[in-house]
Amino acid sequence: MVWLGSDIYHTWLDVDLHKLSLQGKSSKETLEVFAETAKFISEDSRKKQVVRLRDIPSKWPVAELAANSMYRISQTLLLNCEGSVNQTGEKLFEALNCHDI
Repeated sequence: MVWLGSDIYHTWLDVDLHKLSLQGKSSKETLEVFAETAKFISEDSRKKQVVRLRDIPSKWPVAELAANSMYRISQTLLLNCEGSVNQTGEKLFEALNCHDI
């Protein structure tokens, strides 16, 4: 469901990927947008959730699972970027492919 939005509508967690790409942001700034969006979605969903289900990820809605995953991935990548001031998108992609994070 989430990948469908990415493949067909070019959105991720309701962020328009095409518009985001046109803003000329660095890889780090783009990751920060994803992290903040994902954090907001996760926190908003948890507020609405029944307390006993919060600790059972397999019971979470798909959008919340995707948001939680994107938040964790974005934060991990941002921590990796902190060590490299001028990290390019290519170097970030290379790090992902090589599992250097």
